[in-house]
Amino acid sequence: MNFKLVPIFILIFLIAVGYIITKPKPAKAPENGTPPSTQTPPITNKENKENPPANTPKMFSLEEISTHNTVSNCYMVVSGLVYDISNYSTDHPGGELSIASFCGKEATQDFNTMGGKGKSHSLSAKDLLESKKIGVLK
Repeated sequence: MNFKLVPIFILIFLIAVGYIITKPKPAKAPENGTPPSTQTPPITNKENKENPPANTPKMFSLEEISTHNTVSNCYMVVSGLVYDISNYSTDHPGGELSIASFCGKEATQDFNTMGGKGKSHSLSAKDLLESKKIGVLK
């Protein structure tokens, strides 16, 4: 072996070890598994007013709701939530007319008393109404 090359090999070895020791460690990935370089900050409503997040409920004014006042185009408000029951009125056990007078209106008291009969709607009726929810009253 050529002993003149030994110092060069030692120098290369020390440089390699120094690089390995001082090499920056990659950022730890968060628990969701997304690498840090691909993470993007969440968009807030302040930054994106035209396109709010998908989970933001649509806001309706009572004036807008009042334009949906027929059984074929029927919105109603119950407890501050807006429901589109347009396709349900013909299936209603009380008949289409029992719903027609509440289309385009605030109907909380009427829903909670079954149109003034003093009875409460069943849990299945409340679940069905929940499935028709389209937004909230402004």
